[in-house]
Amino acid sequence: MANSKDSVSQKNTARLTWLDGLKGLACFGVFTHHFFLANFPSSYYGAEMPSLLPGGVDTLFSYKPYGVFLNGNFWVCLFLLISAYLPACQIMRTPDDKLRSRAGTMILKRYPRLMLPTFSVAVINFILLHILNALHMNYINKPLDYSVGGLLMHGLVLMWTKADGTLIGPFWTLHYFLLVPLFAMLLAIPARRENRFMPCIYAGLLIAFFEYDILFDYYMAGVLGVLLADLTCHDRFAFLTGRFPALRRKMPLLLLSLLLLLTGLWLGGYPSYVEPEGLYRHFMVLDSRNNGVSVLLHIAGAFLLLCAMHLWKAASLPDLLSAGPFQFLGAISFPIYMIHMPWIEYLGYYLMDRFRDLTGSAAHAAIPVYLILLILVLLSAWLFHRTIEKWCERICKQIHI
Repeated sequence: MANSKDSVSQKNTARLTWLDGLKGLACFGVFTHHFFLANFPSSYYGAEMPSLLPGGVDTLFSYKPYGVFLNGNFWVCLFLLISAYLPACQIMRTPDDKLRSRAGTMILKRYPRLMLPTFSVAVINFILLHILNALHMNYINKPLDYSVGGLLMHGLVLMWTKADGTLIGPFWTLHYFLLVPLFAMLLAIPARRENRFMPCIYAGLLIAFFEYDILFDYYMAGVLGVLLADLTCHDRFAFLTGRFPALRRKMPLLLLSLLLLLTGLWLGGYPSYVEPEGLYRHFMVLDSRNNGVSVLLHIAGAFLLLCAMHLWKAASLPDLLSAGPFQFLGAISFPIYMIHMPWIEYLGYYLMDRFRDLTGSAAHAAIPVYLILLILVLLSAWLFHRTIEKWCERICKQIHI
């Protein structure tokens, strides 16, 4: 029995390893999206904004499938799906006698564990904005339009209850990172048992969230996160390979994994803003809200990507996401998410202007500026992780949350 438990523990650890690497890639994608959005806005807004790259490449990214690599909403959906999947797995694997304690602790600690580091970044950003405005740095595109009271209200309350990017732009997603995993934890409780009605519940919730209000679309990530936890914790993939013996071999698993991966990335390339073209047009029959359709497809694409990675692991194929560089990105993924935008706003614009003057084109200026910002973001995220984030974790432990 001990050996069996050890093997299960090792299996779960391996899954967490590649998931950490995937979280790192997701945050890297969000940073790249915001860099292009700031300097090449046609990569998001399409023909509404002038193209600054040769051949209109930046405009093509706004609606072509390969735009997935710059599609920040898709990477947010992937990060959100992972954030729902992991606690759902913990709930499902918790013994009955420890469920109440474990679920209560997970729910209570969610807010302070997210709030403390993000509020620290908001305070640093507030101080930095004061300094830059006092020095009359006219290249700053974000004025300081809130007081200390506003900092407290937005940082402690408002951005956790609604889409509020007042303090820092990407922070509009934080209330989803708080509430969607909490919803997933609650939904995972009835899903712990083998229940033939759960597929109906999943389908009903997906339809309800999509139809009710566009702001609730992201809660579909919570439903699919629990569904994925249901598939993995109850070993549904093993059932699939049992029904289709050919899937026990590496080559069929590899092909199926690649098919799901490419399909997921293709769905993730659905445009977030501009009117879709080509095969993407067929998805517009789902709803008149282009943004609503994009969230649905991006979450579905993220779900297929995670399924593809599970099948990849089941085939014992090389675990590239567990390599050192991806693990490093995964360890600092949340700090990257929190601090990358101030670097782009406060230094990126300045560097782009200077390098554009030196090179004569935005395309040539973008390469060194992107690399400089990437290095600075990684270093500051690592430093934040080693200091403030660790300090926040110790506070949570000391107050017994």
